[in-house]
Amino acid sequence: MLAKKNRVNAPADFRRTMNKGKRVTTAHYIVSVLNRKDSDPTRFGFVVSKTVGNAVARNITKRRLREVAVIAIEAMPDGFDVVVRARENAADVTFTHVTAEVVGAFNKAAKRG
Repeated sequence: MLAKKNRVNAPADFRRTMNKGKRVTTAHYIVSVLNRKDSDPTRFGFVVSKTVGNAVARNITKRRLREVAVIAIEAMPDGFDVVVRARENAADVTFTHVTAEVVGAFNKAAKRG
């Protein structure tokens, strides 16, 4: 489970990250990364809309994304907000592919600034 300190919860934080953060689009996700420039832990937020599929598909997608965040957060630097938006075909992706896409997109966005 993703620790509370590692979650983006406030709608304002979601909006700020999606509007001002660096955006990387992959085949299945849109990853927005905002450097908060502080030493607080990196936080993750997820947006999985009905375009992904029915409730079962959306929940599976969210569970996979949360598990990727739990695994990847140890290797990520502090001070970032990350919002991952699932695209239409995100429910069809394997866990290994989800991990590669999300971590790769984070690294690419973090290098941009």
